[in-house]
Amino acid sequence: MKFQTIITKSLSAISRRVSTAAINKTVEIKNQGNDKSSYQVTTSFHVITVEIKKELSDLTDKISSVGISYMELQKIEGRVISFIIDEFEKHKSYLGNTNRFWQNNKSKFNSFLDDEIDDVTSAFNIRMLVLKQNAKSRRRKALWEIGKMVLSGIIGGLITLYLRIKFSP
Repeated sequence: MKFQTIITKSLSAISRRVSTAAINKTVEIKNQGNDKSSYQVTTSFHVITVEIKKELSDLTDKISSVGISYMELQKIEGRVISFIIDEFEKHKSYLGNTNRFWQNNKSKFNSFLDDEIDDVTSAFNIRMLVLKQNAKSRRRKALWEIGKMVLSGIIGGLITLYLRIKFSP
């Protein structure tokens, strides 16, 4: 199975778990009678933030153990950033259908949502920077090893050539 397919399936599973956690929290707050307040809105978005950060942390830990290339990491990074924004948009849509307070006050939450999205993306970007540095380090190490082998071959060839010239009759 291709690595990109695995990432797609992982992000789908993460999406289901994040949505379920946010909806469960929304229902819990609604059952407490706080469904017409900003508390429900901010708490549900905070749950999404926490869940996505946790899930992406697990995903990046798994990715780091595989040791994939720098180019693959860049592809994954773009997909995950889009995924984060999509998850927040999906939850906005869900609240638009179920929460009257959100419907009437959504413009007041724009800066809050931007902060939540920035929180998740910056946490993910930091982890990706570490993974990219590790990938670059692996590449440099491999190139260094290849360089040492080539240099050893050249030196061996020169020594052999010298010995043949020196001791040939």
